[in-house]
Amino acid sequence: MKGYLIEKYSDMQDAYTVNRIIEEGEKAGVEIDLLGVADCYLWKGRVYHNNIPLEGRDFVINRYKYGFIVDKINELCSKSYNDNKLFKLYVSKYRQVDRLNLKECLLPRYVLANMGMGFEDIVARLGSPFVAKGLDSSQGKEIFLISNKDEYSDLQAGYDLRDELIFQEFIESSKGRDIRIYSICGEAVACMMRTNEYDFRANVARGGKIEEYPIDGKIRAIAKEIYTKTKLDFLGIDLLLGEKDYYFCEINVMAGIEGIETATGANIAKMIIDKVRGDFDGH
Repeated sequence: MKGYLIEKYSDMQDAYTVNRIIEEGEKAGVEIDLLGVADCYLWKGRVYHNNIPLEGRDFVINRYKYGFIVDKINELCSKSYNDNKLFKLYVSKYRQVDRLNLKECLLPRYVLANMGMGFEDIVARLGSPFVAKGLDSSQGKEIFLISNKDEYSDLQAGYDLRDELIFQEFIESSKGRDIRIYSICGEAVACMMRTNEYDFRANVARGGKIEEYPIDGKIRAIAKEIYTKTKLDFLGIDLLLGEKDYYFCEINVMAGIEGIETATGANIAKMIIDKVRGDFDGH
């Protein structure tokens, strides 16, 4: 079996997730070539990587979200993880909350608006403080807690007034805490809690601490429901901790695995490879 893994760069020696997937592929006899989109170009209908034309492969694992070259690479492969169209659809935080009408967990109230919307108008709908999110950010970037007019004015200064953001109800009980589930085709294979006493964002990239979190029937049901609605194969699911129930925070279509493998001891990279092999072995 042969496949591609798409990332931004070809030189990803320090990228834990990329290296682990390739490592587990080698152990299983699955050859995976890393393609950095920055080193690719399209010429006369063919994609070239480092000036070498790409051939068809059995599969591709998508870990980069921009551009037509990614589309062309996907066309060379029999199967994509995650499916390229779904991958690009659910990168958007707005598409997530717009399409995922979940029964197994709550959804914070939100407003989609451009940066011209007034502070008082947002507060009237969501209360204060509220959270502002860029539509396709990751690792806690472009996520802000807004408590007053001055903070909102500072936020506006960093954007064009035509830029759209999601403004969302702040779940106070989850400040500095969240849950990350790793889901493979709807099965919750690992789960961790992230905590940060210095920041309302719990992301590991923001200094959050990690520990294993028990996978119970509720966690399994949430992962299953989100897979049923999205059909995303490999997925990070972030939940906020409400006083009585979980709140949906967001899904990550290219979730890293370093933190959750470290926290839980789960070999997620092997599970990813096992899923790919199983699809082609017919089981």
